Amino acid sequence: SYRVILITEGTGSTGVYSGALMNASEHVFENAPSYMDHPIDPDNPQNRPVLSIGGRFSNVVAEDGPHGRQLAADFTPRDEYRKLFEDFADILGLSIFCGAYGEQGDTGRLVVESFDAEDPYRSVDVVVAAGRGGRFKRANESLRSIESSLGIPKGAQPGAASAPGSSTQLEDTLDIQ
Repeated sequence: SYRVILITEGTGSTGVYSGALMNASEHVFENAPSYMDHPIDPDNPQNRPVLSIGGRFSNVVAEDGPHGRQLAADFTPRDEYRKLFEDFADILGLSIFCGAYGEQGDTGRLVVESFDAEDPYRSVDVVVAAGRGGRFKRANESLRSIESSLGIPKGAQPGAASAPGSSTQLEDTLDIQ
């Protein structure tokens, strides 16, 4: 398995995530799947192929990190993807896809009060552009080098979609430019 960061506190493209949220959310992503990319149609995550599961998470904990509180976990990949993660952990990212509850803030982003632990489509997916701090821990030094040479990443492509039911589905990605 690989130690990974699922999400860090701070402002993402669609949500604002507090340290208190990290502390209260360890259980939400325990044993959650990781798909190879977010659903093609976020409004219909039930159509995501089960064969695109790339692994799962365990031992999720809230901890201090360089950007404040974060959720860290062990990621166990499917055997056929293990080499991909070994070769490209420094450029692959992780991004949450989960229903969430909260109030819309002044910036238009959801100030997340809690994640929907019962969301049957919740996952932390392997993506090209890392989610709100989501990455393989082994790649931390690489990320710090990028941030040092380019400045703090800015800008993001919105990726919010409504989840079935009453919660808001979050697909939070951060572009590193």
